[in-house]
Amino acid sequence: MTSNNPDIRKSIQDSRGLLKKIQLVIPGFRGYRELDDIRVADELLRAQISKILSSAEQDLNQFRSQLVRKGEFSSLEGVASAISRLQQLRGKVMNAEQVYSGISPAIRVGEETLNKLYEYDFNFLDAARKLEDVCNKTVNAQGGLEAVLSSINTFTDAWQKRTEAVEGILQK
Repeated sequence: MTSNNPDIRKSIQDSRGLLKKIQLVIPGFRGYRELDDIRVADELLRAQISKILSSAEQDLNQFRSQLVRKGEFSSLEGVASAISRLQQLRGKVMNAEQVYSGISPAIRVGEETLNKLYEYDFNFLDAARKLEDVCNKTVNAQGGLEAVLSSINTFTDAWQKRTEAVEGILQK
């Protein structure tokens, strides 16, 4: 991972309470605890990505309001489409497939696989921030709606590949 974002997995490990620390020394339970911590870190990571996408959506709503105040109605349909696509994308991120790491799961998923999934999602932080930046520049008249739509398409395509990768993990 080459991002400047902190690794949430480390924070989860550092914040383990007494019960979780005890679970780490119980044979057979240690693996569950470690895998569940990675799963929780990935869930928190996706919530953070969703929050960034929500901020980008707010920027587009602000841009739409500016257009209405100026009487520039010709671009409203494109802005509404971008907002709708961002909302859908945010929903996909928040409700994305997650690998279950229970004590006795039907399909055993190892630590390496869960870490791969986390790292895959970790890369979306920077992509979400770039999308947010493009939306912010559009609000401040430094960018255009085409750049927003292009960024949404790029993020959506990358997320689709993530979905396919996860489905591949679940099928193996």
